Amino acid sequence: MTFSTMKSDVWEALGKPSDLNPDSSDTIGKWINRGMARILTWKFPNGRQIRFKCTEGELFFKTALKTGTAEASGTSTITLESGAVDAVSDIYNGWVIEIDGGTGIGQYRLIVDYDGGSRQATVATAWTTAPDTTSTYSLYKRFMKFVNVGANGASDNITIDTNDSIYDVLKVTDLEDETDLGKGDRTANWPGNLTTPATPGAYITFGDRIIFDSPVDEERWYRLEYFKFPAALSGATDEPLMPSNWHEAIVLWATWKGLCRQQEPPMAYATLKNLEDFMLHSIEQESVSDEREDSYMVAELGN
Repeated sequence: MTFSTMKSDVWEALGKPSDLNPDSSDTIGKWINRGMARILTWKFPNGRQIRFKCTEGELFFKTALKTGTAEASGTSTITLESGAVDAVSDIYNGWVIEIDGGTGIGQYRLIVDYDGGSRQATVATAWTTAPDTTSTYSLYKRFMKFVNVGANGASDNITIDTNDSIYDVLKVTDLEDETDLGKGDRTANWPGNLTTPATPGAYITFGDRIIFDSPVDEERWYRLEYFKFPAALSGATDEPLMPSNWHEAIVLWATWKGLCRQQEPPMAYATLKNLEDFMLHSIEQESVSDEREDSYMVAELGN
């Protein structure tokens, strides 16, 4: 079912209110895209969520490491080497700096502020021995952000397609050890250290990033499996990536949204019940697998 057909179906189901004409208003289109996101993450009364193969993805990323020689320092600051770092303020906030040679060797500090213009980093704890121009350093971190290609710091983070939005990380695999990292419980007392480097054994997801239980002081490759929201429908001939027999659910959700807008509670309620029945019947008829205890995986790969 194309985007244009879906908009027409919703418009007709709503009784063709003039201000929602799909040829002159994008309101229905927004509802359809919102409905697609809701169906892709639909949760049943038993607590299990539906998953579609079309929302699965994988990517590979490498942890970041930068080295250089200090150009100056203060009680709680250090000026990083010109040309060896980015001149974007705050880009190294949260990174660890290790003095690995020269004066002050063996010190680890967490960077809490970075001035890109002066390349001066402020550390959380004052130096025991202030570095000088003989001091070499390594910069690394315990987190990796999800950023679009071309964004500041993209090469030091996890780049994703501009059109996609990751909504769940399934697995992180260390490609060097060929082991899967454990998934930590962010609601508990998350184990991990801020500055001492080690090979990570676990991770959590937090906002726009994943966080390891230890900083990684080397360039190390990982494989990440995830679920994503596909790009929004925009062109008249665009179709949702999910199997075609599920497109009707999107139309029902958008229709329910429109009926709520028109303040027609009885019809909205009836449409919502139709949608719930449709989802339950479809999952019973679908070829699904139970790869995870909390979800139903629709095996079909799409259209």
